[in-house]
Amino acid sequence: MHADEGCDLKLSSYPKTRFYGSKRRQLNWLFPHLRRLSGTTVLDAFGGTGSVSLLFSQLGKLVTYNDVFRFQEISAKALLGDLGGLVLAPERLASFLATVTPRNGLVTQCFQGLYFTQAENGWLDGVMERISCVASIPEKSVLLYCLFQACLSKRPYNLFHRANLNIRQSKEHVSFGNRTTWEKSFGEHMMSAYRELIRGRKLLKHPINVMPCGSVEDLDIGFDIVYMDPPYFNSHRYTESYLLRYHFLEGLARFDEWESLIEHGSKIKKLSDNAVPAEWRSKHDFTPALFSLIDRFRSSTVVLSYVADAHPNENQIAEHFESRFKKCRVIRMDCRRTLSRRIRTELLFIGEP
Repeated sequence: MHADEGCDLKLSSYPKTRFYGSKRRQLNWLFPHLRRLSGTTVLDAFGGTGSVSLLFSQLGKLVTYNDVFRFQEISAKALLGDLGGLVLAPERLASFLATVTPRNGLVTQCFQGLYFTQAENGWLDGVMERISCVASIPEKSVLLYCLFQACLSKRPYNLFHRANLNIRQSKEHVSFGNRTTWEKSFGEHMMSAYRELIRGRKLLKHPINVMPCGSVEDLDIGFDIVYMDPPYFNSHRYTESYLLRYHFLEGLARFDEWESLIEHGSKIKKLSDNAVPAEWRSKHDFTPALFSLIDRFRSSTVVLSYVADAHPNENQIAEHFESRFKKCRVIRMDCRRTLSRRIRTELLFIGEP
């Protein structure tokens, strides 16, 4: 009998993620397969939103979280890490928000007309000035987590790869999103995210070890289970990178160096490609990088979340798993993502040594 046999998933308590490719909606599907895995220690190699790390923690595992982006590291520290006795209470955030005064700073000067109104840009500069004055690292992480979620909530498609403020400001009907949500203040959205954070942290069995952001190839081996949810490259066309989709959040996370990282000739003021390690942004290099990583952790149980119609394809990955592990299985689920009519097949490859 598994120690977690009485575990209740409590999906409604998991914070909303608002990220492209988030596994939160697939947790009910992943749950019965992940709970059967033997072992105590888990590496969530491409941790992203932290939803799967939180699930593994709820299953009683000792989890290490890794991601290449600074904004995800900060978010994971808030949602999953040890807050060092910090007491989370909505009144605490409300008091902080009352001290924010808009100012003319980097966001106001560089991002006019792109993602938010000028009044909102001024508020973002003001809140970043206040956050920079917070001495407690856990408290700063919580504030930034809530700010990241607020920025996503106010964006059409929850993305930053297009400068489409005009969608918010137009009077025409839109078939996606919610104008009421877009026009709520950053403060309102931060309060909502703060309450979700409090609910989510109650699911933690143990605080999770959140690694400094960086390449998974730099981490030690020896985990019982290694879960991988890498970026996917469409087999037929160009795929935007996560850096392009979320460059604005990475800029907020690295606020002191943001201006030096911006490609100022870019229409959307994106970050330069060398702002984060590049091996998972190149379609050309992706297959050897993925297969090399699987090989590196072949003494562990490796779980790979993937999708059909991606590069490399299902057969190529299955063949690689079969050549490296004693026991292999592939599990499938058809689903439809938000804002998409297309049915796609989620894949779960499990290889056991």
